[in-house]
Amino acid sequence: MSEFEDEVLPEQVSYSNSLRYRTKAGEIYVVGPISRFSTSFYSMREEVRRMLKSFGFSPPLRNIHCSVVARAAELYEFILRLADFIDSYRPEQVEVKEIAIAPGVYWGAVEAPRGILYHRYRVNERGTVEEANIVPPTSQNLLAMEEFSMEHLRKIGLVGGEELRGEMVKEVGKVIRQFDPCISCSVH
Repeated sequence: MSEFEDEVLPEQVSYSNSLRYRTKAGEIYVVGPISRFSTSFYSMREEVRRMLKSFGFSPPLRNIHCSVVARAAELYEFILRLADFIDSYRPEQVEVKEIAIAPGVYWGAVEAPRGILYHRYRVNERGTVEEANIVPPTSQNLLAMEEFSMEHLRKIGLVGGEELRGEMVKEVGKVIRQFDPCISCSVH
């Protein structure tokens, strides 16, 4: 995890306050349901995989419009796991311990619904955060949103590059909604 900031690099564009991210090799990447589908398909229950295959879905999903399929698969898997958990749940006594924060650099990542949320903090000897870097999923997907939107416009014959109007706005909106962006998160 400590290599994240070496492998994924931010870039600023003139028309937005939101940072965008590329791999060190300059590639655009996608985080979120489509990515999780590709990496977790074979760890899903057989029942879920069988249902997906019956509709012709298996990894990798190459069309961003299939993100709803990935979300549905996650939901189905979750419901099955939740039923098992409820059946076997036995409450435990939890002991809460106080911890001391030592000065240093701390980082973490969590797979949020929209994708990977990475964060890093530098903390001084008083426990005060002196530096923070938060890379939300929406920021990581911004370049892909732009690229896929233009690709979609070209594919359906509404050439990109000019100002978005009418039908173009509607079509770009279809692509953007597949990412479920949280713009306020991306401009923190």
